[in-house]
Amino acid sequence: MKPMRLVLVVAGLLVGIAIVFSLAIYLVGNGYTGVLHARGTPSAASVDRSLLDERAEAQAEAGRALRSAGDEADRQILFGDLHVHTTFSSDAYLFSLPIIQGEGAHPPADACDFARFCSGLDFYSINDHAELLSSRQWSETRESIRECNALSGDPANPDLVAFLGWEWTDMSPADPGQHFGHKNVLLLGTADDEVPARPIAARSSAMDQLITQMGSIGGSLIALPDFPDIQSYLDFNRYRREAAGLARCPDGVPVRELPLDCLEVAETPDVLFDKLDQWGFPSLVIPHGTAWGIHAPPNSSLKTQLAGNLHDPSRQRLFEVYSGHGNSELYRRWRHAETNEAGGAVCPEPSDGFTPCCWQAGLLIQERCSDVSSPECSERVENARTNFLAAGIDPRRFGIVPGATPEEWLDCGTLTDGFLDAYTYRPMMSAQYGLALGDFSGDGVPERFRYGLIASSDNHKARAGTGYKELGRKAMADGWGFRDDVLQWVGAENSDRYIVT
Repeated sequence: MKPMRLVLVVAGLLVGIAIVFSLAIYLVGNGYTGVLHARGTPSAASVDRSLLDERAEAQAEAGRALRSAGDEADRQILFGDLHVHTTFSSDAYLFSLPIIQGEGAHPPADACDFARFCSGLDFYSINDHAELLSSRQWSETRESIRECNALSGDPANPDLVAFLGWEWTDMSPADPGQHFGHKNVLLLGTADDEVPARPIAARSSAMDQLITQMGSIGGSLIALPDFPDIQSYLDFNRYRREAAGLARCPDGVPVRELPLDCLEVAETPDVLFDKLDQWGFPSLVIPHGTAWGIHAPPNSSLKTQLAGNLHDPSRQRLFEVYSGHGNSELYRRWRHAETNEAGGAVCPEPSDGFTPCCWQAGLLIQERCSDVSSPECSERVENARTNFLAAGIDPRRFGIVPGATPEEWLDCGTLTDGFLDAYTYRPMMSAQYGLALGDFSGDGVPERFRYGLIASSDNHKARAGTGYKELGRKAMADGWGFRDDVLQWVGAENSDRYIVT
């Protein structure tokens, strides 16, 4: 073969290989041959009536014990979980993948079976994140709720009641004044003519953008460490393609005139309440996870939501004070950051048993700069604290101190005298702080929050009412982490440090 012909043949082979390789990345990364998961089918049975009678008697006895002197009224105590996610939620689906030690898909039907046969609940609701919830998934969720209720036995005395809903998930990574938090919307009706045609989403979050913008290359790379289980990733990438194809509904159009398959967005709570008013269906809006600092920027405050139309007292009548992610009850007079005269953020010193993480960042830098002059070390310490505050809720802020282990950060940012406090506690987002607030800007009686306190699971594995964190933590609770072989592949060690709970 002549040299020129050989060069052409080799070049043709390389081009062919490149085309095949690019095609493979495109097909895998976009989930071709992947399957869109459906709602599943709940078990065709209700709880045995004798067990229901036994449960009812125990609840009645507890109700009688709550009576005060001279009170003969019957009290009914019911147990439920008004915050359950399935793998229709984008984060739940991501964390279900084998690469993060996930178990695979948990569709809406799983929540029905778990609530009925495992946790023995009286009621539950599904509240998948609306931000990437397609019209197909919303239709599947509605049907699943109806199927669950159809299996509940006597309609006058059902063994389980399933409610329909979604989660409105708003996060501002840096501006406390524009952070409105997470709210579960709970609907009374379940029929198509009793509920909104679409769930109403908040602004797109970093997680949503990660999933929809991962692209062909990212969708392929995530499957590489676990290629033998490629179907799981093909299914996930097919879901990503569906989510990325959601077109935002036009703004300013009445809700009943919008297309059925668009993504409806309310960027602030007042717009959410207005859209619910337009639909006119009975609903509750339940704030939750308020004090959890992984979502709320430093010095976030419920006060910003009390003024104007950002609070709807007819709907916001419950407050999820506790979940599997921690407690949002107590208020303490400490801050993660203070403001100087120029309006800039300043790291406060420790006080009352609380150490701001920005302050701890400076201490860690101070321990590492003993080989430089004192002025230079002081400058590094201040820079570390300033940079930590500037990072807001970006998890990479803990990388400001290179090589620092989780143990070195000690208990910074935490509520040390509370029960299972939320991560990097935000005290002005707590229930106590909210109940103490009053808006006196208007005439007459001041506006206040008035809400009852509830606890829910916020479980992301369709396990309604799970309470078994000490038994099978990764299976029952929201615990995930990259497998050891994946961590070794990327050069990381000690998988316990990468567990997300």
